[in-house]
Amino acid sequence: MGEAVVINIIFYVIGLFILYEIIIAAVRKGIESSEIVTRLEFQAEQNEKIIELLSEIKKGQEKQ
Repeated sequence: MGEAVVINIIFYVIGLFILYEIIIAAVRKGIESSEIVTRLEFQAEQNEKIIELLSEIKKGQEKQ
């Protein structure tokens, strides 16, 4: 009977450890995803600025 309790406790601890690892991996992925979104938003802003500059250059060339 004592061995069964010890084995159950061991499996319980192993299960908790696996759950912990899954949660940590999910949190890391979430952080990575938010960083990617932030970088994409920044890149989109930069692209808009580049488009504005190119359109101004094009307007300047058309006037000449």
